[in-house]
Amino acid sequence: MKFIRILFLNIILMMLFVNISFAEQRVEYGKPIATYETPIGVRFVSFSKNWDTQEKLEKIYNEFSKNFMAQEVFYLSSVYFYPDTPDGVAGYYRPSIVIDGKGNYAYGKNNYIEIFDTNVYTDISEISKVLSHEYGHHFTMYYLVTKENKYFSEWKDTGYAKARDLTRFSKVKYYPDLYQSDYEHKWDVTEIAAEDYVQLFGSPLAKKSMDYIDVKDRILNNIKDYRYTSNTFNLIPQENLDIPLAIEVNGLRQYWLGLAGVNKVQPTIPNRPKIQLVEEKLILSKYKSYKINWNEIQDNNNYEYTLLMYPEGDNSFPIPIKTVKTGEEMSAYVGSYMVDQPSGGAKVIMENYKGKYLLRLFIKDENNFMFSSCEYKIDLSSANNGKLQEVYGANMGNIYTANNVVNDNSIFSDMKSTYWAYNYIVQLVNSGVVKGYSDGTYKPENSITKAEFLALELRVLKIDVTPYKQVGEAEWFTKDGYFGAAKSMGIILEKDYGQGYKNLQINSKITREEMAFFIARAIVYQNGFQTNVDNFSRVFTDSSKIKYTNELNIAIKYGIISGYTDNTFRPTNVATRAEASKIISKLKSVVS
Repeated sequence: MKFIRILFLNIILMMLFVNISFAEQRVEYGKPIATYETPIGVRFVSFSKNWDTQEKLEKIYNEFSKNFMAQEVFYLSSVYFYPDTPDGVAGYYRPSIVIDGKGNYAYGKNNYIEIFDTNVYTDISEISKVLSHEYGHHFTMYYLVTKENKYFSEWKDTGYAKARDLTRFSKVKYYPDLYQSDYEHKWDVTEIAAEDYVQLFGSPLAKKSMDYIDVKDRILNNIKDYRYTSNTFNLIPQENLDIPLAIEVNGLRQYWLGLAGVNKVQPTIPNRPKIQLVEEKLILSKYKSYKINWNEIQDNNNYEYTLLMYPEGDNSFPIPIKTVKTGEEMSAYVGSYMVDQPSGGAKVIMENYKGKYLLRLFIKDENNFMFSSCEYKIDLSSANNGKLQEVYGANMGNIYTANNVVNDNSIFSDMKSTYWAYNYIVQLVNSGVVKGYSDGTYKPENSITKAEFLALELRVLKIDVTPYKQVGEAEWFTKDGYFGAAKSMGIILEKDYGQGYKNLQINSKITREEMAFFIARAIVYQNGFQTNVDNFSRVFTDSSKIKYTNELNIAIKYGIISGYTDNTFRPTNVATRAEASKIISKLKSVVS
């Protein structure tokens, strides 16, 4: 559903005192059909035949009251329900704000909401989301005005812009006129704020999901004509999918609660599930079936997972794939599917997608907070060989960190939150695997030694190195027990480096191939000997330069390491701290 806001303030500072408000009831609709005076003093007024009694309006109010509210609700006068939509919109919020000659704002009492097209709606669930959204305009505007003396035209100077990290998105804008030629609804800062409110504070019904089914389930349930609602919360939790979801922005919820004078604990968000392409099958000529798996979040909570995809470069209309719940199989089928029948023949659904798409999971927790996986690129025009490319776009910048411990805007002075490896590094910092330097930097482009990399690997594996400590040794790697532990686990063996490990050169810079070698040995230690590993390394144009082919294939199999876009692996390239952090982070997701 599309939500369009009203043309807001045109500030005239030459006047000593200006009251900006609007006439309430639209006279063209005549007298109301029904009116309900709510217990909080907000009038619900209907001009719709579908909502023609006080009892029906009271039910809407009961739903409305389940949105989070504080003192701002007492500055809302009315909610109007109109039968059609004169401007082709779902709702408006009409503010009443006064401004004195010094530019100081104050909120008036004559603020109200208009909900349109209610002759189409027959169920409260069809109204709940737009009602929550329009109240979100009231909530966010009220606290900016009353607590920061700022209006959205000054959004760059607000605490909201800082908390949401909005200034790094060049397209975010305040529009004084929604009819101007360059108006983009999803980049309108007032709309972003209202959608944040729905995600953070909206009622459960406003965040209701739909159980989407994939192509396999449609065959098994004999569903030939599959229609789905495209504006559900688990398909489009916010209109703008180019920025992080609201709960993923560490501190955003606490910012609004602080302005409202409320103290609540920040929700804990688990680590992002990883998505894998596990099967690619040709059904009939040019028609393929793709099986997608993802890991289930392992804690004591229940989650809802919705897999969706959209064309690369256009996420405006996501395509739902499947919704599953905790305890169910974490998989879905994309494209075509065929089921053989016992009596002969087969049932087939042919959906021939072409081009590059992005896959993404939206995960909703028990409190209806929505977060997401990373995006994964899949090319449906070519053979994928079981691989998806993990993508960190702009929408993965200022995101939550594991357990919400670290504020990513200030974690390291030499690395912005938009840095390609930032999310991997933050995850490792939060779990105590890595640290920065004492001067507040991380130095992501510096090289890393074999000893440093192995120490990180053992920490991720949660190996107790204490029994292997060597008191009196000068070399920290040996003295602290890392060398003995790595030998005991079979990660480094004397046969690989010569008698007495004379060729190990533990303090030399680690190469990309050596990282893969150590990673593979760790996986073997954790998961046992790897059999039937495909020769993934053959796809690299420089495969003849690769020494440890088997170990590299194991690392590729688990999605831990990959090549460059030019189809090279560059095995002898020295790895940076950032590259090593990404590899260790991916290992953590495999062994956790």
